[in-house]
Amino acid sequence: MDPLDLKILRTMGVRPYGPKPSDPDALKPASVAKAIGVEPETVRARLARMEETGFLRCYQVYPNLLHLGLSGSAYLFRVPDDDKKAEAIAKVELVDGLTEVHNFLGAEMCLDMA
Repeated sequence: MDPLDLKILRTMGVRPYGPKPSDPDALKPASVAKAIGVEPETVRARLARMEETGFLRCYQVYPNLLHLGLSGSAYLFRVPDDDKKAEAIAKVELVDGLTEVHNFLGAEMCLDMA
């Protein structure tokens, strides 16, 4: 990682839960390149390297739940025992309406529900 890699990531947006919708085109190398003043091939090469090294593992889409007639909530839990935390995650994955489980390092876990 160097300053240009960080600039690329910041331009693409590293936080999907912003106060306003993000334009999907913001992920395209040409859009990123234009925004930061480099060639699109430079952005493509940098992203490819980040993917090859495992720094970037995937790209995700976060739907607007309101457009689906749903609302969302997040719940943070503290489970200090690692075995109980793993057991809780396995059980909660069967709950209807669960959209995501965030298994943080340490005792915390967060459940996103719709």
